[in-house]
Amino acid sequence: MDKNLVTFGAGLEVRTVTPSFEVNKISVKGLSLDSTPEAVASLFIDRGIAPNDVFVPFRTRPDKNGVGEALVYVNTAKNPEIIDDLQGVTLSDQVLDIRDVERANGGAPHQTAGAGDESPFLEISWKSPTETVFAHYTSRDKAAQQAEALNGKMWEGRRLNASVEKERVANVGGLFGRLGGRPITHTPARIKISNCPLNSSDNTRFSEFIHSSKVTHHDVSPCSSTKTVRQRLSRQDGVVMSTYKIIADENTPFAKIKVDFRDWSDVTRAHTALNDHKLATIDGETPLLRASFPARYRYQVTIPMRQYRAQTKQWNSLLGWSTASSASKKTMEDAYIQTDTVNGERGSIMAIKIVGDNDKATGALKVRVEGLVAGECLDAAHWHPTFGFNEDTRSMCNRIWETTNVYTKVDIKARALRVFGEPSMVEKAKIMVQEEVERLGGFETVRVIDWRGGISFFVQGGLAKLKEIVGEDRVRLDLTCKPPKITIQGTEEARYDLDRIIEEGKQSASADRVQKLGDGGATCPICTEDVVNGEQLGCGHTYCTSCLKHLLSSIVDTKAFPIVCWGDNSKCKSPITLPFLRRFIRHQVLSKLAEAAFVGYLETHPHELKYCPTPDCRQIYRHNATARRVQCPSCLFEICVACDREAHGGISCEAAKQAEQGDEQLEKAGCKKCPGCPAWILKSEGCNHMHCKYCNTHFCWVCGKAFGKSQGAVYDHMNSEHGGIYC
Repeated sequence: MDKNLVTFGAGLEVRTVTPSFEVNKISVKGLSLDSTPEAVASLFIDRGIAPNDVFVPFRTRPDKNGVGEALVYVNTAKNPEIIDDLQGVTLSDQVLDIRDVERANGGAPHQTAGAGDESPFLEISWKSPTETVFAHYTSRDKAAQQAEALNGKMWEGRRLNASVEKERVANVGGLFGRLGGRPITHTPARIKISNCPLNSSDNTRFSEFIHSSKVTHHDVSPCSSTKTVRQRLSRQDGVVMSTYKIIADENTPFAKIKVDFRDWSDVTRAHTALNDHKLATIDGETPLLRASFPARYRYQVTIPMRQYRAQTKQWNSLLGWSTASSASKKTMEDAYIQTDTVNGERGSIMAIKIVGDNDKATGALKVRVEGLVAGECLDAAHWHPTFGFNEDTRSMCNRIWETTNVYTKVDIKARALRVFGEPSMVEKAKIMVQEEVERLGGFETVRVIDWRGGISFFVQGGLAKLKEIVGEDRVRLDLTCKPPKITIQGTEEARYDLDRIIEEGKQSASADRVQKLGDGGATCPICTEDVVNGEQLGCGHTYCTSCLKHLLSSIVDTKAFPIVCWGDNSKCKSPITLPFLRRFIRHQVLSKLAEAAFVGYLETHPHELKYCPTPDCRQIYRHNATARRVQCPSCLFEICVACDREAHGGISCEAAKQAEQGDEQLEKAGCKKCPGCPAWILKSEGCNHMHCKYCNTHFCWVCGKAFGKSQGAVYDHMNSEHGGIYC
C-alpha cells in the first residue's frame, strides 16, 4: 500500500485512508528497547493526532549505536508543530530525540535547498599564482644534471618544470661585445624552474630540495586573487557574503572558495556569469575561473554487488535511458545515474545515485530505480518457514545464483523471497524455489499434545478434521508416547493448518465447547451440504474449512469487501472479525486480501483518491476542490489537486486548461517552448542555435538543452552531440 495509512474494520472494510502525500516519516530515538508500538504511538495521540493518523509498524529496535529507535508514520495536518511539541519529551525516564526523517515514500530525493541546514552554494576554483626562479650551480654540467633530475618532480603539490638556461650574448660595459667578428656568449651555470610555489626563492627547504646554494627570483605568473574573486561575487544577486569561505588559499596549487546563495535561480545565474570567465589583471592573462554547484536533488541507495550483477542489463538500459552514463556530459537540467563501488567489511556493495536539477526528470528516474532495487516479491507458494538467515537458505540462494545468475534474498518483514535478474532467468529461479519448498514440505512436523483436553479434542474430531485438510496418509497421532504427539508431513500450508487447529482446540477446551464433526446437521452456507471440518464464525454460522478458504481466496479477484457471512441464505451479512481472519489464514494471504481491499476502495472512490500521473509511480493523493499545489513524495511531480493537472502557478484551473489545449495546437504546428521561460518559438529557417528574445536564453533546437546567455557553447554542443549545426 506504499506507505498510505489505511484503517480496516471487520471484514477488511476500509474505513479511513490517509494518502502518502499527507504522511511524514518520523524517527523517535532514545527509547528503551522494551518500548511497545502502542507506547510510542501514544506520544502523538496525546498531542492531538488521531489514532487513525499514526502507525508504528515495528517494535523498538537498536540503531547502530545500540540506542532504541522507532519509525512512525504520521499525518501531521492537524498538528503541524508536532515535532516541536515533542522535543524534550520523556518515555520511561528516557529523553527522546524526535526528527522528521523524510516524506513517507521511504526515500524521496533529498533536495539541497530547504533540507536540513543546507543551502544552494557555489564553489569557485582557479589555478594559484606560481613563481619562476633561477637555481645556480658550480658548473654547467652540474646544472644540466639537476635540470634533468628536477624536471617533472613534485614539490608541495606542484609539478616542477626545469630546464638549463640557454646561451646568450654577453653584455660588456653596457655594450654587446664581439670577438673576431663573432658575438661574445655567456653560458651561465644555472637552471630555470617554473611552476614553483610563491616565495620559493626565499625558502631554505626549497633550496635544499633542488641542491642549490643560491636561488634567485625571476617572475610571478598572473593570478586572480581571492580578493578579486570576492569583489566579483559580491555583485551577484542573492549571494550571502557572510558565508564566504576560503577552502584552499593561494599557497596551494588551486585556490578554492565557497559561498551560499538564497535561491537556486540566483546560484544558477552566478554560475553562468563566472564559470569559464577571466578576471582582468595588469600583466598577462588571468587563469579561468571554474565554478560549480551541486545537483539540486540527490537520492542514493545501496544494493549488494551480486544483485547489481544479476541486473546488469537492466541497469545498463536505465543508464542509457537517463541519456548519459557520465556526469561530465550532463547539464543540471537533466537527471542522471551514477554508480560507485563501495568496499566494506562485508565485501563490496554498489551505490546507485540519482542526481539532477529538474524535479520531474529526477522523480521519474527515481521511480524506475526503486522498481529495480525492490525486485520481484514471490508469493506464499514460494515460501517456507525455515527460510531465513541460515546456512540452508544461503545454500539454496547460492545454487540459484550459480544456475540462473539470479540473486535471491529473504525479506523477513514480508515473509517472502525477493528475486533479481533477467525475466527469463527469474522464471527458472522460481521453479527452483518451488522445488525446494516442496522438498522441505515433505519433512515431518511434530507437535506435542501437552495441554488439558488436547487428546479429547483430536479423538473427538480434531484428527479427522486435520486429515481432511492435510491428507489421510500425512497425519499420525501417537498416544503411546508421553506426552502424546501428533505428526504431519506436508508444506508450509499444512504446517500452518496444524498449528491453527491446535490453537482452536486449546480455545475450545478452555471454553468447554469442543466442536464435533457434523454437529446437529449444520449446513455450510457455501456448498449447502452438511458441514465437514467446521469453522464457526462469531455470528454462530458454521462453514466447511475448505469452503471458507476458497471463499476468501476468490475475494482477492472479486474485491467483494467487506467480507461477510453468507448464512441465512446470504441474509446474515455479519462482517467476519479481524481476529478470526488473523487466526484462520496465513499472514501472506491476509496481506494480499488487505491489498485487494485497498485497491477496491480506490476503484470505488475515483473522484476522491487519485494516482500520481507519473508512469510507474504508485503514490496517491486526495482531490480537493480548493486549488492548491502538492508535490509527490516519491517522484516530485507537482499537482494541482483541484483540477488534477500539473501545478500551474498563479493562474486559475480554467486558464490552465485553455493554455494546455493551446499548447497542444502549438506543438502540432511544430513550435517548441523555450527552456528558460514560457515563450513558444517556431523555427522557420537557419541552424539549430536558437535565441529567445524574451529571456535571452540560448538553446539547441534539436534536444532543447539550454546554455544561458552563452552562445558559443551552443555550437560546440551541436557539433559534438548532433554532428553539425544544421542536422
